[in-house]
Amino acid sequence: MSNEFDIHILAIKDKAFRFALKILSNRHEDAQDVVQDLFEKLWEIRESLSKYDNLEAVSMKMIKNLCLDRLKHEKMKVQKHSNLLLDKDLQITEPNFDKTNATEIVKRLIDQLPEKQKMIIHLRDVEGYEFNEIAKTLDIDINAVRMNLSRGRKAVKEQLLKTMNYGL
Repeated sequence: MSNEFDIHILAIKDKAFRFALKILSNRHEDAQDVVQDLFEKLWEIRESLSKYDNLEAVSMKMIKNLCLDRLKHEKMKVQKHSNLLLDKDLQITEPNFDKTNATEIVKRLIDQLPEKQKMIIHLRDVEGYEFNEIAKTLDIDINAVRMNLSRGRKAVKEQLLKTMNYGL
């Protein structure tokens, strides 16, 4: 089956990459990742590929969906980070406040958090996981999830306020 997979599927690699590149606005690394994801998905269903009349068409549809999912995920990620800025406790009164810049600052601040807090904030605020799902995924107590999420958000908020107030 591996040889058949190589012949039929890997033959469309370049076409799939160019299509992904177009959808993702010439972001090469993302396009490569999407093509890799495509091949992983196709490899997982390799036993049932014979039921498709046109594997190239199926692959291109999968590439399109993977790209759109990636773009949607990135949009949600930016939106979630922006939502941190719009928290009711965080009043932004700067006349020259640039939300795009603030989003980048929030991303940097989150990246500086301890690993556990960073993972929990990502799973909760970006991926939308429930507390019990995060606890199972990270193999920690649900109360530890809540505590780390609260501490991480508080640290980001405090650092963001300092940055905005003092221009650091």
